[in-house]
Amino acid sequence: MLTRKFAVLSLVPFIMLATALFVFANPSFAAGSTCAGSVQGKVPWDGVKNAAWSDANLAKLCSGAEQSTEPGACFKRVSSGTVNYGGGTSWKPINALEFCAGATDASARISCFEQKIAQGVVWISASKQCAGAAPAVVSRPTEKSAGNVLKPVVSNTKIPPTKSARPQPPCPGCDNDGDGVTQGGGDCNDNDATTYPGAPEVADFNGHDEDCNGNTYAAVPEIGMPGSVGDADGDGFVDNRVCNGVYCGTDCDDTRASVNIRGAELPNRRDDDCNGVVDDHLENWWNPATRQ
Repeated sequence: MLTRKFAVLSLVPFIMLATALFVFANPSFAAGSTCAGSVQGKVPWDGVKNAAWSDANLAKLCSGAEQSTEPGACFKRVSSGTVNYGGGTSWKPINALEFCAGATDASARISCFEQKIAQGVVWISASKQCAGAAPAVVSRPTEKSAGNVLKPVVSNTKIPPTKSARPQPPCPGCDNDGDGVTQGGGDCNDNDATTYPGAPEVADFNGHDEDCNGNTYAAVPEIGMPGSVGDADGDGFVDNRVCNGVYCGTDCDDTRASVNIRGAELPNRRDDDCNGVVDDHLENWWNPATRQ
């Protein structure tokens, strides 16, 4: 009996050490975590009424921003249905969590995301590009004049003149490829006669920009046509391997018509809605060993 008690007591220090290490490795669980406290019991995890956050979700949301309320503010705003991801404003909780995780400035991240979406960037790419969005720039300081009218503080620093965003072509009047459009007329590749403004854009996997328009990557007739390069499965969504610069199609599996950004996520070990997460939170539905 004494031996058993001694064995139990001898384990106490190890249990305490393990607990301390767990808390240290998961700072969002530590007492005084501002981030965890800003959402736990206050912000519905599912966007409706369930405000009981799991430890794993708190750890994900607050990673790198444990003493900030910005991740929670971001999640609350996104889940409230005011941020459009390009296909609506009803975010899945797991996607909102991924987007807001570790946010140091909720407004900056959301503003960056909305700008990317307006430019036609796929929401998954936009989310990744805006993950490190910097805090909003503070406006220039002002001082009061004698009439209590605010005026800008004048700086002695000389600001260089703004240069043209579009550099002049080396030979504005040249038409080396004979396509009828000069470099000065907007030909973005004067060595390729199939490339010029107004040329038919063709879906391909090598990023060829036929119409010198970075916002297009496939011709409209190719979309919704089974067997085409742009939309092989005919579901109306372009293959995400078809790109033009940073703009790409959104279909993550162009061999299945049921898989696209409007697809219904099913427990089938595939990413049916092309959100970058396989089975979302349904991953255990197909596993008999985890069913109760």
